[in-house]
Amino acid sequence: MTKTNYLLGTDPEMFLTLGGKAVSAHGLFPGTKHDPYPVDKGAVQVDGLALEFNIDPAETEDEFVKNIATVLTQIDEMIKEVDPDMQRVFTPFMEFDAKYFATIPDEAKILGCDPDYSGRTGKRKSPPEIGDEPFRTAAGHIHIGWDRFLDVTDPAHNEDCRFVSQTLLYRLPNITDYSLANCRRLQYYGGHAAYRPKSYGVEIRFPSNAWLKTEESRRLAYRDVMKGMREVEKMAAKAA
Repeated sequence: MTKTNYLLGTDPEMFLTLGGKAVSAHGLFPGTKHDPYPVDKGAVQVDGLALEFNIDPAETEDEFVKNIATVLTQIDEMIKEVDPDMQRVFTPFMEFDAKYFATIPDEAKILGCDPDYSGRTGKRKSPPEIGDEPFRTAAGHIHIGWDRFLDVTDPAHNEDCRFVSQTLLYRLPNITDYSLANCRRLQYYGGHAAYRPKSYGVEIRFPSNAWLKTEESRRLAYRDVMKGMREVEKMAAKAA
């Protein structure tokens, strides 16, 4: 990797509540993992029991923040159409009432995530088997792009991705979430500086979704990643 301008994206998940209790997004909103619903500046999809969105890749901090806000505004409109009292919540761990959970169709409980990779070992990790447990986790994955048409099966690219994820793990102070909820999430997803190689760069999968709560926290997250990537460049140059 050499010094470059980076594209940043994100595909966060959020939970929905009604009357203070968690409710599933299945059957209420458009879009699936394999067929996301396009919206201005991104797309929306149901991910198991959670609602997920992604944004168009951003070249600047302002664009990153604007893309998130634009998609969230459209999601809020969708939520109001379903139920004006429904709320979206950026929390990394959500428990569902056991009786309500039992009424959710089995297909909505399927965990569809592809395996990610451990930042410690560089090897693939299989998703945990928690389908029948009345809780779910949510994250605020960040996508960092520095190239095009990279081979995700190339060991050299995988090592670059692992290096980025490991390096950023301790260099994102405004993204790091020490809450009990996130500690519970990391028992199942995102631990060990989890990442996933992409054809354009890397998806870092350890961040929780807490950084998405406000415009200021989104700006700080962007700055953290950019500052962290400059550290990645310096460390890579020294090792060369």
